[in-house]
Amino acid sequence: MSTRFASPQGNHNIIVQAYGDGINISVGMPHLTLVPYQNRIRSDPQRDIQILDPVFRAVPLVGRDSDLNFLLNWLGTGETGDIKVTAMIGQGGAGKTRLGLELLEKASDGWDAGILTDDEARNFVQQQNLSAWGWRRPTLILVDYAAALALTIAAWLRGLVDHAPPKHPLRILLLERHADLEGGWYNSLFDTSRQPARVVDLFSPLEPRKLAPLDVTSQRWSVLASGLEAATRLKPGKPVPKLPQTGTDSWFDKRLADPQWADPLLLLMAAIVAFDTGLPSALSLSRPDLAKELAKKEERRLRHSFDDRNPQSKQDADFLVHLYACVTLCGGLDHHRLLDLAEQECGALHVICSGGPGSIVTILERLTGGAAAVPTITPDLLAEAFWLSVLARQGSAAAVETVTRLLPLATQTLADMLVRSATDYTHTGEKLPLAALTAIAEDPDADFALLSELARALPKDTLALRAFAFKLIGKLVKRPRESADAASDPAYVNHLFDYSHRQSSIGDRAGALVSITEAVDIYRRLALVNLNHSRPDLARSLHNLSNRQSEIGDPAGALASITEAVNIYRDLAFTNPNRFRPDLASSLNNLSNQQSEVDDRSGALRSITEAINISRNLVSVNPDRFLPDLARALNNLSNRQSEIGDPAGALVSITEAVNIYRDLASTNPDRFRPGLAVSLMNLSKQQSEMDDRAGALDSITEAVATHRELAPTNPDRFITDLAWSLSFQGNHLAAVDRLREALDSTSESLGILAPYYTRYPNSFSRFAPAAVNDYLFCSQELNLEPDEKLLLPYRALIEQYNLRTREGATE
Repeated sequence: MSTRFASPQGNHNIIVQAYGDGINISVGMPHLTLVPYQNRIRSDPQRDIQILDPVFRAVPLVGRDSDLNFLLNWLGTGETGDIKVTAMIGQGGAGKTRLGLELLEKASDGWDAGILTDDEARNFVQQQNLSAWGWRRPTLILVDYAAALALTIAAWLRGLVDHAPPKHPLRILLLERHADLEGGWYNSLFDTSRQPARVVDLFSPLEPRKLAPLDVTSQRWSVLASGLEAATRLKPGKPVPKLPQTGTDSWFDKRLADPQWADPLLLLMAAIVAFDTGLPSALSLSRPDLAKELAKKEERRLRHSFDDRNPQSKQDADFLVHLYACVTLCGGLDHHRLLDLAEQECGALHVICSGGPGSIVTILERLTGGAAAVPTITPDLLAEAFWLSVLARQGSAAAVETVTRLLPLATQTLADMLVRSATDYTHTGEKLPLAALTAIAEDPDADFALLSELARALPKDTLALRAFAFKLIGKLVKRPRESADAASDPAYVNHLFDYSHRQSSIGDRAGALVSITEAVDIYRRLALVNLNHSRPDLARSLHNLSNRQSEIGDPAGALASITEAVNIYRDLAFTNPNRFRPDLASSLNNLSNQQSEVDDRSGALRSITEAINISRNLVSVNPDRFLPDLARALNNLSNRQSEIGDPAGALVSITEAVNIYRDLASTNPDRFRPGLAVSLMNLSKQQSEMDDRAGALDSITEAVATHRELAPTNPDRFITDLAWSLSFQGNHLAAVDRLREALDSTSESLGILAPYYTRYPNSFSRFAPAAVNDYLFCSQELNLEPDEKLLLPYRALIEQYNLRTREGATE
């Protein structure tokens, strides 16, 4: 993404404000200032690192036709007055900011199109009578780093709900790394416990769209070639790394096909690094290592004008680099705040600069091209690598102290940077981001609003931050619990929801049940006061309560809770089908699972069949939004059919689910390949039931290959899925007497799972025992001694296996 530091002040900014009679500006009406894309676009890059900054547009836009066409269709012609909000998501480096700038450029004729900055957004919502705000032309607003503005955007949307029917269209595009319909910052924008029910109607489409990866090798080659060409222009006379044509070098072709090169940013980073290390070496680096190489390069540039042999000059260079790391953490700083920071850090680090702190600020402004302000490093991945490499030299404790000193300067920006850094680097062994987050959260004097913003920035599902998220949300729940009016605070109830999810994720199933039960009780009381407003929240909480009851082995309680949720959703869908039929289908899906748990197989089949029928109707109206729901329901239908002894029907259903996921993954692989992998695992099970062992092995092999490709792109999310599918593969290999391969597969599964099972055994209690059993069985059949080191985390499971083996021999 591009730098977050941008001022709406300056020439040619777009003032979008209400007009009383269409001609004269109404004095005192709310107004909004946007930064047009022309003000963000920069001329040719002067340094190779600027090739990575989307505002320079140093290389052609490649492989974004489908995403750009989607946005142009969403934008419309500008002839009809309506309001549409949507989100575009993708990990750092996917190209969100560049795509947003391209959209702004294409919308420039006939539209007021521009970027909304953080400060302007917050100033805007503080104005009075937002529902009276208007726009005199079709208007497109781009919000980058939208999660940091979630509270502000939510307030804005509340005003738009009460807006009179507009004469001209308004489009609001939110850009962020992640956006979850079920929780987090995105859900908070339309969640009915916080927002008016009609806010959700402003979203079209509601489902965030994930940027399509560069899956075509020729596209990747083109981006890499463009990056080398752009870097060549900045390095006259330096040898240009040789780029093989595709199909002429097998190593190069194989490397370029690696999933990490689906992000254009990584290809551009490799192009720059290749000038120093050679192309084969650059392409051998991982995502974090590429960023670290470029961070070192940028630091060398900053130090170039200093003399390392002179102690004072070296100290000045060290302080300048430290100061820039701080600026980067803060997302950029203006001149006056940077001066204050320089003086603060000189005192904290006991540094005396030649010429004083102001002289270092002047040099930094010159080196970064900033006049009124020093921007952060772009892109995010490089910014993260830079501050981590610089502050880590201080030692963990001193680095954490530095981070906490910066909090008052840029609280939300810094919190977001820490969460992104932890997500990107914790799996590489980097501990500093998590240490800093933990120190902030555990500070007894920590501001409650800051902790809430930290929680909002967290991804819903994260291995890297799982324990931290549990502690943080627990602290947010504990404070209001101690006050008398907690039950009337919507934020408290939403934290309860989140806390229950986090407790479940670390295996605290009893605690998770307590939290969601409290949420249900609160919504029951609220429903007595305001039935229409609180019933959707009550149904949602009952749905979650059912899941928690199922996890602790209370199938009867789980069935009662989801049955009540279904009955509520059925009533709601009767009066408002467009809004609540998707929720009804989802709850019927869960009801089917719980009926199956109590052996009501015919009831389970009826429920999932009804869910399928609703989903098919929804798909006929809006396939883009509801096809994934249909595929998930078909997965469950397949399980129900298998349970009643209809393996042929089960195979038909899961085959349809796989085909849907294949089609979806062909246009949006990042979003739908995980679902495809899971459905392939289920397909392998049903093929095995039909005695098609070769087909079953093909399906599970494809599932493993898919998870193997996904895991390096997001280890935090997919590494345990890889372990799960490897366990399945081992079972299928053993079934066809390929015991050596089965042993290798289960061994790899247990090795991957070990650190996560050790920490969260209850979270993996379903497939860990099966993997251990298969491993021990294969070892025994092959007359091999089990690997004691591999099995060390699973000692309790081995004792259970040995006990069952002895009991079997006795019988």
